[in-house]
Amino acid sequence: MTITPYRWPTQHDLPDTDDTPLDNEDQGRQYPLLREPLLLHWSDRQDFFVACNMGLYYALPRQVIVPDLFLVLGVPRWRDGTARKSYVVWDEGNILPVLILEIICNDQGEEKPGQAKFQLYERRLRIPYYVTFELETDELNVYQLQGGHYELLPGSGAGEHPPILLPDLDLSIGRWWGSYEGRERFWVRWYDRAGQLLPTGAELERQRAELERQRADLERSRAERLAQRLRELGEDPEL
Repeated sequence: MTITPYRWPTQHDLPDTDDTPLDNEDQGRQYPLLREPLLLHWSDRQDFFVACNMGLYYALPRQVIVPDLFLVLGVPRWRDGTARKSYVVWDEGNILPVLILEIICNDQGEEKPGQAKFQLYERRLRIPYYVTFELETDELNVYQLQGGHYELLPGSGAGEHPPILLPDLDLSIGRWWGSYEGRERFWVRWYDRAGQLLPTGAELERQRAELERQRADLERSRAERLAQRLRELGEDPEL
């Protein structure tokens, strides 16, 4: 009798969509504000993976969760040079995310303390950092796993607080008031360890354009002062 060894399913064997629509239009706007700045900030790193609204397979048979965002450290940025369809823990060296973020759109969500997702992340998966952002109240709560339970970090809530430092990640996270795609409100954004906002690509280009404008204004001002000085000395600056 020949026994065929069991082959664990990979990302190519498992469903990569559940066809579930977004709960809220602002939820979709949050994704690029969270993913793109981090990719730009860590553009020289190849040892992390960040995804939004992607299947996270954590156990057989097909036990899956779809966080709004999750961040994994210690895995290759690309798998075999291609983009992942899903993140399959047993196919990634059993490396779980270091951070999961959930966007809460209503009071019936499973993401709050005592609810299903919260308990899954805390008790079974033991995710080091768990972040929730409530779209209706602008409340940002950041939990860290300490002694087997989530502890709410200082600065969480809906009040005016500086970005919350995540020392293990060398990052901070906080609320940012601004306009994105014409929608002005509080958004959750990444910051660096010193509390400086991590820009999107468009914001970075605007910053560069503003610096170039300032340099051009400075050079023009210097040229005008020099020309004026030459005139005072009886010289023609045009010659």
